[in-house]
Amino acid sequence: MLVNHDANSDLALAAPRLQAVPAGKCFLALPVHAAPGEAIWLQRALGQLLPRHEGVLVLLEEDLDRVAGTGEVVATPPATLGTTAHHTMVRWKEVDAVRRRLERSDQIRVQFGAWSHFADATFESLRRQLLAAFGDKTSFRNDVVNQWVSRQRLAPPNGVTARAAREACLREIDSLAIRLRVGELSGHDAEYGRGPEALLASRLYAGCYAADGLTVEQLIGRPAKRVYRRLD
Repeated sequence: MLVNHDANSDLALAAPRLQAVPAGKCFLALPVHAAPGEAIWLQRALGQLLPRHEGVLVLLEEDLDRVAGTGEVVATPPATLGTTAHHTMVRWKEVDAVRRRLERSDQIRVQFGAWSHFADATFESLRRQLLAAFGDKTSFRNDVVNQWVSRQRLAPPNGVTARAAREACLREIDSLAIRLRVGELSGHDAEYGRGPEALLASRLYAGCYAADGLTVEQLIGRPAKRVYRRLD
């Protein structure tokens, strides 16, 4: 289950486990590397969200393990201090330091999670459907590539190998599948972020791929509920 963190316990840094979460909660996705001024922004963001929602899930991005050459997600055991990637644990501690500055009554309403905690059979089903669309739907495939290119900060796309580019595109698909898994199927109907909504999620929720048969309703079996809001 997703465990609440006790500020006076060593378990404050232990990874949460997945469970069904009541409606009324929201999630806030953070990249694997902290952006400039993120701690100040995160503290302000939590101060805005806790009065509006029953609880806040801080969702940390991470690379999901794959079987070499197949692109398939490897079943990930419940994360622990011993199995969670070092860089994820570093981010965990950074976020926990911000959480500890809150009033104690608010601290217990902030939970941590990472992509691997939601990489279950439901996620894999969503991901398979998106991979099929990546292979069949030109507009969706182009947007996957465009989203990856827009994230480039160090190396231009023409300086990346074809294999690395494919892995990067698969990660963009992972990100969208996780958003569907968390925002539609875990009770966290509201997502907040520091910038505009990601291109793929924005266009999917706007119905831009409907002509190709790719919609949120088709992917999850019911009308969409997740809403994205930007926090500056």
